[in-house]
Amino acid sequence: MESIADFDKQVLDLMLDEDSIEENIDLEVGKADELMSKYNTPKFRVEPRMSKDCFVDNPSAASSVSSHISHLRSVLKLPKIEFTKFGGDIKDWLQFWSQFKRINDDESLENEDKFQYLIQATIPISRAYQLVKSYPPIAENYPNVIDSLKSRFGKDELLVEFYVPELLKLVLNNSNTKVSLSTLFDKVESQLRALETLGVTSENSISFTTGPLSDSLYIPTISVFILGN
Repeated sequence: MESIADFDKQVLDLMLDEDSIEENIDLEVGKADELMSKYNTPKFRVEPRMSKDCFVDNPSAASSVSSHISHLRSVLKLPKIEFTKFGGDIKDWLQFWSQFKRINDDESLENEDKFQYLIQATIPISRAYQLVKSYPPIAENYPNVIDSLKSRFGKDELLVEFYVPELLKLVLNNSNTKVSLSTLFDKVESQLRALETLGVTSENSISFTTGPLSDSLYIPTISVFILGN
């Protein structure tokens, strides 16, 4: 029974990987349920009549198939997750990395496969794509290309330098465009959440007053937003 269970799991995984239509996968799942039922019915009838020496139960196989089928059914109900493709725009880094990090941290994947996923997750001909393609796609180079991407686009200091001016522009532009207070608050809050992700909070917001924008009269306004966050 264990070999049948293992084989059935392999069939279901292969169908899922090859994007089989849902009806075919449901049919396979139904057959697996029917097989389990046919196996269990005589098993429950015969088992009480057999001595422990004559019968060796293996509940793990049945349990494994059952849990695997349940997992596949839950997967089928979910829409496919598409890559957030990254082209090298700083504002897109956090969203890109929050998704790709799942692949990067997956120990069941080989580095060669991770490298191919990374190529697919970058916009062709973009700065990020050209950086990734500058490395031969072999396992040994995967950690190096990830380090290069983080160094070029994902440094906290670089991201903070991007989000702080964006935050300032929201307030500066509001004096001309007269955006509603609620809309302005939502936009500012979005930028603050990004900064919070990078570890920038009210405790270290003093760093906002450095750089070419330090003389802006709107720095106190932004500090109020941060302190109230």
